[in-house]
Amino acid sequence: MKYKASSFYVAVVIMCVSMVCGADRSVMEIERDLFQADRKAIVAEAMQLSELDAAKFWPLYNEYRDASRVIGDRTFTLLKTYAEAYRASSLTDEQASELTDQHLKIEQDRFKLKKKYLKKFRKVFSGKLVARYFQVESKLEALMASELAKDVPLVSLEGKRSP
Repeated sequence: MKYKASSFYVAVVIMCVSMVCGADRSVMEIERDLFQADRKAIVAEAMQLSELDAAKFWPLYNEYRDASRVIGDRTFTLLKTYAEAYRASSLTDEQASELTDQHLKIEQDRFKLKKKYLKKFRKVFSGKLVARYFQVESKLEALMASELAKDVPLVSLEGKRSP
């Protein structure tokens, strides 16, 4: 899993750097597809599914990831808006407040989605298998959040750029 996780890190870093540098949407989509392919490989390795479980797991996984992608698109749009304002040194207090509110709404929606799919996974799989899957997802999300935290600068105060 360590080898595949490192390619996952690379995909996340590329995605973050592209956002901050202003890559166009088509490049971002290609990078995101690569990132999702790595994510699926990591999940496959971590889950150690039997053939029977895999036949039921992957359609539900794909459904969940598709729904998660919609939320991810909102996050991308939010970060892109912030990056544009940051680069132009034009972020107002009102914009900062709105972006913060949007961020919290996205996080709420992400949590609701997890709860919805937790129920769906529990209908099909054992408690241990469901727990393992959600652990893997949590770890991958934490890795991505960590990379984003490194690459997205803090809001600047009074016209000063933050590190």
